[in-house]
Amino acid sequence: MQRWFFIFFIFICFSFPVIAQEKAIELTGERLTYLGDGEEIIAINGKITYQDTVLEGQKIHIFLQKKQLEATGNVVVTENKEQFHANQANFNWDTESWEFFDVSSEFTGKSIVGKVFFRGKNLSREPDLTIVNEAFMTSCDLEKPHYHIDAQKIEIIPDKRVILHSISYWDFGFKIFTLPYYVIFLDRKEQLPFIPIIGQSSTYGFYANLFFNYFVNYDSYGTVYLDWYQKDGWGIGVRHYIEHQDPYEKGQLYLYYRDPSESQSTLKANLQYQKKLDQYTDLTFNTDYNLLLDDQKDTISSQLAIVHRKGRSSTRLNLSYNSNASNENSNLASYLNYTYDFGDKLIGALILDYKRLSQWGNYIDEDLKYQASFQKTSGSVVYALRYDGHADPEGDLFTGDPGRYFFKIPEFEIAGNRTRIGKSDFYYKANFIGGHYFEEETNVRDERYRFQLQLDGTNQIGKYTTLKPSINFIQDFYGNGFARYIWEGNISLTQLISAQGGISLNYNRSGYDGATPFKTDYTTRETNYASLSASYKSNYWEIGIEAGYDFLNQDFTDTIFSLK
Repeated sequence: MQRWFFIFFIFICFSFPVIAQEKAIELTGERLTYLGDGEEIIAINGKITYQDTVLEGQKIHIFLQKKQLEATGNVVVTENKEQFHANQANFNWDTESWEFFDVSSEFTGKSIVGKVFFRGKNLSREPDLTIVNEAFMTSCDLEKPHYHIDAQKIEIIPDKRVILHSISYWDFGFKIFTLPYYVIFLDRKEQLPFIPIIGQSSTYGFYANLFFNYFVNYDSYGTVYLDWYQKDGWGIGVRHYIEHQDPYEKGQLYLYYRDPSESQSTLKANLQYQKKLDQYTDLTFNTDYNLLLDDQKDTISSQLAIVHRKGRSSTRLNLSYNSNASNENSNLASYLNYTYDFGDKLIGALILDYKRLSQWGNYIDEDLKYQASFQKTSGSVVYALRYDGHADPEGDLFTGDPGRYFFKIPEFEIAGNRTRIGKSDFYYKANFIGGHYFEEETNVRDERYRFQLQLDGTNQIGKYTTLKPSINFIQDFYGNGFARYIWEGNISLTQLISAQGGISLNYNRSGYDGATPFKTDYTTRETNYASLSASYKSNYWEIGIEAGYDFLNQDFTDTIFSLK
């Protein structure tokens, strides 16, 4: 006899079929009677077969107009290898709901040793909820079981949790314990509460973890934790959940107090919350809190996001706050993005980005960046106009972060899509960006006109050889008369030797010429490099080797060998 029969609840969630779809149903019986112009059918000693489900009963009454049936007298419902016996069973294929009276069954499975025997006064099942009243269950196969569990009511929410109300455990005729409720989670690790996890490890020594799942209502429930570690003290905590579907609301609160044996006590908290404020607005909030109780020093990290979408407009607000008492600093950041669709593929956007950095007792640095833009799409070309800038609200121009501000006042861009060249396997992409710019770090103001062309493609040479060239060229002109160009080219030739391996030859070269007044403009370093690599891959391991030669330094590079 096995006393671990709790897994049977999972089977209940999936044990009854749905006959809602218009599919073939076979009805047989010793006698079939049609009533009301065929709107009702009565089968004596009847049998209904639907896919993998068979229903048998002494009398089966089908109401076609009501889309329901009633089966009475030694009713047996069989699905695959699972079978249910009842005095009566009702099914409505419009609402997809079952109802059984005086039901009994037995279960088995890979997680169960032996069988689990179950009976209940009545059982009702809808797509999202199964309820069993006056349930009795045991895994003892004797006529009078040595042990069993009684439950006044069992509520099963498929794939989520099982709630047992007024549960009692009996052993050899004696009631061992009674609980007002007992919750089993089906979608998280705390599935079988009140059963301690006891073990031993080199880090913690002997340990014991105990948790109890509690239930307030369908939308509010959680778990209480109690932990003990031989080498690392004890801890107690709670994790509470809330869930609402209409309106949507979902939250999780976690609190945990830890009293280690060789370090100071800690308190941890985490809150995750989501809510649909109205049909257009969603809110998300997360926060983490950690406190060292002896030092009274804490850390806080919080994020808030509000998204509003209505009609042609969309607004997103992000707020974040971080504080560290040990480092004596904190920072606050807010980001607002507003977009509006004017129609005819014209979109406008406004961005505000504010940051406040504080080193307690030393300085406060505030920065505000802003940008306004319009974007128009016409065929395969995108036109964009941008204007952005920066303000220092605290006025001392202190920059506590290493960021560089390069402002477009304004900037205009014309960008084309990646376009195929004729019927070849090669593509090009061209764009132009021009505007007036201000670089805050160097206090330089000037115009810049940039032309960029990208070429790439793939050429299949034979069945096992592939050639992939690519070129990126940038030409800049500046208002002060400066000009420069940057280019980079790469070509690779790959030869497959077999389905598992091949060799590849790569050549890369890049360079630049000219000058720029802006420090922000990057300069590509000159390269002239070739490499040869080989690889082989099986189902269990992969081996590779690569070596190269630098033509600028006239030197071989290190050989790289890899094995996975």
